[in-house]
Amino acid sequence: MLAPVEKSRLTVYQAETDGFVFAFILCPGTPVETLIKMDSTTPPTQIRQKDSAAEYGTNSAGSLGLPVPKGWYWKEEDNYDVGIWWIPLK
Repeated sequence: MLAPVEKSRLTVYQAETDGFVFAFILCPGTPVETLIKMDSTTPPTQIRQKDSAAEYGTNSAGSLGLPVPKGWYWKEEDNYDVGIWWIPLK
């Protein structure tokens, strides 16, 4: 496994290898909704994970993470600045 690589939010990526995408959410005290879309088309349309850090209270955190197969497209969408990381397996 290689080192994590920071990625840009609201951007479509195609996985060059099998890997994992992670989104780290910090709730600033207002509702924050984050989702990850992933499938074999671009742009991806299938919502694979969804979370709201606001469910946990003010100044709390949440996270999403899922495996992405090589060749598939993925995109994180949110309404706040969320940290996005890609971890390739090779």
